[in-house]
Amino acid sequence: MIPHSPILPLPSCRKEFAKSACPGIDQYPVICVALVSFAAVGNFRAQTALLEASIASSEHDILSRLQRLEDIILSPRTSAPQDSTELVEVAHALTNLRREASKQHTENDAEWLERECLDHSWLVSGATSLPPSEADWLEHSIHSDLISFDTCSVSQITNPVSFFYQSPADPCAQGEPTKCIWIPSLEESKILVEKYLCDITHIHHVIHSPTVRTMVNDMYTNLQSTPNTMAAKMALLLSIIASATYSWTSRDNDTIFPSPEVLNRQSLLWIKATLDVLDYSRRSTSGAIEEIQAMIILSFLVSSLEGLSRRYRDLFSTAAALARQLSLHRIDHPNPALRPFQDPDSLQAEVGRRVWWYVVATDCRYIGPHEGIYTVNPKHMAVNKPRNENDEDLLDGLKGDDKPLSQPTCMSYFLQRVKLAERSRDFTDRDSLRDVSLSSESQNNTMVIDAEIEQFIREIPTFFSLDHSSAADNDVPKAQRTPGILIQSYILNSLVHAQRCKLHVKYLAQAKTDPACARSREICLHAARTVVRTERLLRKESTPFVMVRFKYSGVLYCLFMAAVVLLLDVCLNKGVADEEARKAEAMTAFGILEEAREQSKMATKLLESLMSVVRKHHVTLPGLPKDGQTFTASSSDSPMIVEAGEPTSIEETGIPDTENLPELDLSYFDEIWQSLGTEMDVANLFSGLNSHFP
Repeated sequence: MIPHSPILPLPSCRKEFAKSACPGIDQYPVICVALVSFAAVGNFRAQTALLEASIASSEHDILSRLQRLEDIILSPRTSAPQDSTELVEVAHALTNLRREASKQHTENDAEWLERECLDHSWLVSGATSLPPSEADWLEHSIHSDLISFDTCSVSQITNPVSFFYQSPADPCAQGEPTKCIWIPSLEESKILVEKYLCDITHIHHVIHSPTVRTMVNDMYTNLQSTPNTMAAKMALLLSIIASATYSWTSRDNDTIFPSPEVLNRQSLLWIKATLDVLDYSRRSTSGAIEEIQAMIILSFLVSSLEGLSRRYRDLFSTAAALARQLSLHRIDHPNPALRPFQDPDSLQAEVGRRVWWYVVATDCRYIGPHEGIYTVNPKHMAVNKPRNENDEDLLDGLKGDDKPLSQPTCMSYFLQRVKLAERSRDFTDRDSLRDVSLSSESQNNTMVIDAEIEQFIREIPTFFSLDHSSAADNDVPKAQRTPGILIQSYILNSLVHAQRCKLHVKYLAQAKTDPACARSREICLHAARTVVRTERLLRKESTPFVMVRFKYSGVLYCLFMAAVVLLLDVCLNKGVADEEARKAEAMTAFGILEEAREQSKMATKLLESLMSVVRKHHVTLPGLPKDGQTFTASSSDSPMIVEAGEPTSIEETGIPDTENLPELDLSYFDEIWQSLGTEMDVANLFSGLNSHFP
């Protein structure tokens, strides 16, 4: 800060006048103005007015203007001013400017002191003024156990976590165990990272691919550095390895790796290792953005293995809390002092936007046990949307407009997901958890929400559309047919139509008697058929994702919703046209879920949930397992494989063919139809289903 100018004595002829004009002038630091020329007074007034208009600007701006004004005043002059009133105004203006600068200093100091009061980084950095005995007690009582990292070939890693004991320097001290985290060799890690970047990151792109590649190389170069500095990045690497091994297929097999089955089983071990490192980092560091990235990737895996388990909720809530702690909700705050990154155009800030908006979009989900609740208020954040740019085009300090949404990038699906989440948040604000009635008002509100979903569908970029004919496909630019865009197209279309199913399914039972509900039934059936149709189209693609798609809970959720809708429609709407065709549709959906059992235990759980609902309503089906028994299919245990390019007949109505599906008995639905009436409570039916989806 510029030091205050000294109080210079006024000449006696001017001093008395100044006192009479301003009795309190003695208490202010006054600049000697006897040397200022009268011709300069007008210039002083103009500059003073300009400075006063900028009082609300930053401290640096105020001080720089004040310095320039003082330089002008203190410059040698040949004549004295004639208007003493003007001189007093100048003196007061300077004093006010000084007060404003001092006020801003005080405010900044208050903000700094508040941040220091809330900051706990001294706990994990060791920078504490506690007495040595208390600091040592705190270090060993609260912090995590010792940890180290080392490399080993994947084929030799049977458990990524082991322990060893180090002899203490003091012979009287007790030795402490050190947890050793074994990671693949650099060559193996690079292969697994590339697998993730090529096939998996499209689903949750919260990283910057070139940065991750550089990070991996740097980590192996500095593997023996202090664990605290490596923990967050190591957690991110381990989460990527866990995701890659979980999705490894025979098409990915490399000579240096064991079989895909071995790598798939190892993924559980890598998940545990990631959780261990995250726990160490949480207890030993003040947090880093790589931790949040690791938790996002890991939560996606956990939800696919366990559904919306406590472990999944803990991971996501911790990621959201850490994002706030790192001030990611203020990346583009108007006050630069409150931003987490000094340069909002930096690459690090852009990655921060991706991470934050993924948290926001997941928080706004419109399904699962958290339905009707969100914790991130849009009024409580100042973060721009991520740029629609490919990773290779992002550079530090990049300014200007990003690509239009009509141009495909690695962020296209991400931005569409955010857009859908914002609409879901609006739906949540309109709906009430207390309103469970099927009144006309509730139905009208449902149709308003559906109109917005339909508008969203119409606005989906053309490269995400599934309606291209084979002739039109030839006109689609190659950049729009990348594996990432292909995967995202199927996921986005399935997701939005599954949400539409969820919105309308409660009106199926009233469709025969209420014309308004009949329209909801039409929309619901169309959405369910679209989900099944999307799956039938996806199975023809040749990307590795197709081979493991049933491992992901999001894919299963969409298929499950379609199966529920098609089953209920057969049960609740007897005597309606196309009954046999609707039975075939429902059996197609059931057949897909049965096929998914080969890849996911959750698919078996879903089928069991559906069967439990059937039993709950006293339906007797041939071949239905007894209570307590596991659901078993009547078809072969071998998974159904459809080669790319196999012809599939799909009618305009969306009714898929049943060729090559597991053989299931259509007579199931004859008995369901006879056993269930149209008064069946759909809301009560859903209460019998287990919710396992994010």
